[in-house]
Amino acid sequence: MTAKEQYRLKALRDIAENLSHFSFEQFKYAVHSVLPKFPIICDTDNGIRRILKNGSSSVDPSILFRARLNKVIPKGSTMKFPFQTMKEIGLVPEAFADTVPTGRCNKAKERRFYCSNYSITACLETLSKGFTSPYASDTVTLGAWKIQKPLNLAKVLFSLDRIQELGEMNQEVYQRSIDSYNRIADYTKAWKSHLLETFDGMNDSPDFLISVFEFFSNQFGRLEIQSERDYWSSILYTDVIFDHSTFDDEGALFDGLMYPSIRNALQEWNLVLHPRALHKLSFVSAEQVWITKHGGGKIQFDSLDNSGVDTSGDLDWSVFKM
Repeated sequence: MTAKEQYRLKALRDIAENLSHFSFEQFKYAVHSVLPKFPIICDTDNGIRRILKNGSSSVDPSILFRARLNKVIPKGSTMKFPFQTMKEIGLVPEAFADTVPTGRCNKAKERRFYCSNYSITACLETLSKGFTSPYASDTVTLGAWKIQKPLNLAKVLFSLDRIQELGEMNQEVYQRSIDSYNRIADYTKAWKSHLLETFDGMNDSPDFLISVFEFFSNQFGRLEIQSERDYWSSILYTDVIFDHSTFDDEGALFDGLMYPSIRNALQEWNLVLHPRALHKLSFVSAEQVWITKHGGGKIQFDSLDNSGVDTSGDLDWSVFKM
C-alpha cells in the first residue's frame, strides 16, 4: 500500500468517525472525494447457501424469507393475527413509500425488499434493528419466495473485527457458537485471498482495496445503532451498487446485495433486493410464527399456521383467517 493510499484510508475512517459533522450529502461527497470507486464482489446466484450448513441441509437454497411483525388483534382473540394478503408482506407499495423509514441499506422513503436465506434470521431481523436492541416475544408473518431466475448480487463479507467485538459484548452467545465463528473466519480469510488475486492489476493496490472492503464490512456489521447516521456508510455502499454500478461488461444492473445478519449474531446472510429484481422471484407460502424469548438468551420458534395464496392475492389461512 502506498503512502497516498494510507492517507486516503485514514481519511475514510476519519469521516466515518465524525458523522455528526456532516449532512448525508456532505458525507457522500467527502467519501467520494477520497474513494471515487468502490471495491465490489460480484456473484450470480440461483441459491443462497448458508455457510454454516453442509450440502445435505434440507433447506432449499433457492428460497428467500421475509418476515413482518403482526399488528392486528381481532376482537375475542388474545394473539395478533397474521397479515391476510400477499401484498402486505411483500415490497411496500409505491403509494406508501412515504412510510418507509431509514434502514441499513436504504434512505427514508426508499423501497427495498429485505429478506434472508434462513427463516429464523428473517424472524429475528423483524423484531429488532440492532444486535443490542431489546425485543419481546411476539408473532410474525413469515413469507417465502423462490428464486426463479439467477440474481446478480454484490456481497459484503463478514467483519472479523465485529465478531471479536461481539465476543467481548456477549461471551455466552460467542462461546455457544464458537465452531460457527471459526468456520466464518475461515470462509472470510479464503475470500480475502481470492480478492487479492481479483484486485491485482487495478489502479489501486490490492492491499488498499482489501482494506477499503474491510472498512465497509465493519460498517455493515455495526452491532449498535444509535441514530440514522450509523447507517450512512452501508446506505452509501448500497446506493453505489444499485444506482452507479453494473454487474458485467454488458451493462446488467445489480439485483441486490448480500450482507451478514446482525440480529442473528453475524452467523447468517441477509439480502436487500432492488424492486426491479422482484420479477425474478415467485411467492411460495406464508407462516404464522410465534417467537418466544426465554431466559439465558434462548429463543423458541413455533409455526402455528400455514398459508398459500389464491388468485386474488389473499392468504388462505386455516386457523387465523379474519
